[in-house]
Amino acid sequence: MDGPAVFGGYENQSTQTNLTSGKYLSTGDVGNLDEEGYLRLVGRKGDLIKTSTGRKIAPAAIEQKLLKYLGAEQAMVVGEGRPYLVAIVCYDGGMTAEQKAGFEKNLAKMNEGLADHERVRRCVVLDRLFSLERGELTRTPKLRRENIESAHEGVFRYFGYKLPL
Repeated sequence: MDGPAVFGGYENQSTQTNLTSGKYLSTGDVGNLDEEGYLRLVGRKGDLIKTSTGRKIAPAAIEQKLLKYLGAEQAMVVGEGRPYLVAIVCYDGGMTAEQKAGFEKNLAKMNEGLADHERVRRCVVLDRLFSLERGELTRTPKLRRENIESAHEGVFRYFGYKLPL
């Protein structure tokens, strides 16, 4: 937005490189306007996944749905350069019998309402959490997506729950 109350930048730092052609400040956030005209933030530009089909997907909302529907403690979605999304979900010490029994059903529910290109097609389950010591988390603790993806690259093709394409 533009106007007198809009943040103009940090003191002693030029914001000219952060201004768009419409004099908006580029923050790196990604959002959508809903039907009522409200802005809903869906992620950060640096976190966008570009699939091999050219679709750009903000993973944060999908990851939140994974946590909610699967009862996982941590979740991350990968799909850069892939035709579909793969999720890594973490349970400290493994899944309970109840979580195992309803996993595929809950994953299918989680995918409901998502666009086809946003649906998780494979899911890898870890019986441990991402950690700072392994380089999977920052000190704040945010996901280090590249490190996590490269550490688990081999399991994406061979293990996990596979849903029909």
